[in-house]
Amino acid sequence: MVGNDTIHTVTRKEHDCIGYMDVPKDVYWGIHTQRALGNFTVSRIADSTHPQLMRAYAPSNAPVPKPTTSSD
Repeated sequence: MVGNDTIHTVTRKEHDCIGYMDVPKDVYWGIHTQRALGNFTVSRIADSTHPQLMRAYAPSNAPVPKPTTSSD
């Protein structure tokens, strides 16, 4: 199986609108992630090696202030 370098022998069969696929039984992901692992390369490069990317993530994780409501 693709994704991590472990060979998974026990699988579960899942389906979606495209068809059926075997997914390793010991993973938390489903058929969509399994298809993506087969269709897209995973770089194995940690996000922390890209400081610009980390700075770009930071504003999106900032807390959002709650709107004030008046009870008048």
